[in-house]
Amino acid sequence: MSRSLTLLVPMVLIACGSNASPQANPLPFMITEVATFTDPSSMVFLPDGVALIAEKAGALKLLPPGGRAITLTGVPKVAAGGQGGMGDVILHPDFAENDLIYFSWSEAGPGGKGAVVARAKLVDGYAGPAL
Repeated sequence: MSRSLTLLVPMVLIACGSNASPQANPLPFMITEVATFTDPSSMVFLPDGVALIAEKAGALKLLPPGGRAITLTGVPKVAAGGQGGMGDVILHPDFAENDLIYFSWSEAGPGGKGAVVARAKLVDGYAGPAL
């Protein structure tokens, strides 16, 4: 079963002496769709506001504010299915200095599927962002 997530960014509107009618926009914010993801499993924000999003099938994507999602290269092969797939992604406590992330996934092995946790450096390579 595939799930889809649409990332919505609420934008707060502050009316300072505006003559706008409250009935014209009953909510104090607007919602703007910025990207759609398939089976997202986790998300973390980098210090510069870029979102790092993991999808269950094995993709790691960067979503800059106001930009388009960029798929990272260098991600290991993921054995997705059932409860298996790409799991959590978190930043190293000193990410701003070392660009390290931790992430988990399931992979196939001789005895079946198993869980893996790894650390990788997020780099901006020649062909784009990569691990």
